[in-house]
Amino acid sequence: AHAGLAVYARADAGRSEDRENALALLDHRPEVIVDDGASTIRLVHLERPDVVAEMRGATEQTTSGVRPLRRMHAEGALRIPVIAANDARSKSLFDNRHGTGQSVVFAVADVANRSLRGATVVVVGYGRVGSGIAEHAAALGARVIVTETDPVAALQAAFAGFPVRTLARAAAEADFVISATGIRHTVDVAHL
Repeated sequence: AHAGLAVYARADAGRSEDRENALALLDHRPEVIVDDGASTIRLVHLERPDVVAEMRGATEQTTSGVRPLRRMHAEGALRIPVIAANDARSKSLFDNRHGTGQSVVFAVADVANRSLRGATVVVVGYGRVGSGIAEHAAALGARVIVTETDPVAALQAAFAGFPVRTLARAAAEADFVISATGIRHTVDVAHL
């Protein structure tokens, strides 16, 4: 913004302001959207069909963002080509595990304003992001417990040295519960 570029974001914006900012951005009629979570790609389809008609395509960075876009494609509602950046091996094997895993752990420690040393961290889901969260939390001195519904991923967690438990059992011991599933409501009030 200080350099004179149009900026449509504020760190403390609420949902409605975020939506208005995204719509203002779409008024610039972008040819390509680089999205993280697919919210802007979905918004342009719902609110700005005239903009979609002129677009060349988009990229989506996350597994949780690709999921609804694949559903839109299956329903015939996705009107532009979208590159699923998360499908690139360099993204899924390295960035998800190391970049996202580390940044999630650091963000949790920062928001909690405390060290993870000695804390019990429950990681829900042991996919590429979850394995990175578990690895980085353990490196910072946390006791890590993994919950995983996929038996092969649970076996991977066990072989990596993490106890694997049900979420209900693990949550009872947790100082922190971090969901790495990309699916809403994986952790609910009953678990907490």
